[in-house]
Amino acid sequence: MPDPYENCVGLNLSAVHVAAKVVEQQQLAEGTYRLRLAAPGIAKQITPGQFFMVRDPSQTDPLLGRPFALYDVARAANGDPDAIDFAYHVVGIDIDAVVAQQARLLTALWPTLRPGGVLLYATCSVLRDENDL
Repeated sequence: MPDPYENCVGLNLSAVHVAAKVVEQQQLAEGTYRLRLAAPGIAKQITPGQFFMVRDPSQTDPLLGRPFALYDVARAANGDPDAIDFAYHVVGIDIDAVVAQQARLLTALWPTLRPGGVLLYATCSVLRDENDL
């Protein structure tokens, strides 16, 4: 049986975990930024368009990592690859606005309970701000 990976160039089937320092962040447009990470080992191997995962090491939830496509490889003064750039656009809900709305809803519903009634509050969120109202 032929090897399905024999014609793949630069395929690495193992995960590599690298701590990288943020060396620069630049706003490119409204809500769009470029982030540069010092990662010479990765910069020597990766090419624009390849995907990699980024996770804040202070977060313990493994699902909080995000995939990014490489935007560019930055080079040192001597020409050696020494950093990677990725661009990202900030989208999504404003958690503070959601938390405020949830508080308004609970405040409005509370007086409608009859004496001794029970109000069940449940969310589908893992975020403490949404669950600790």
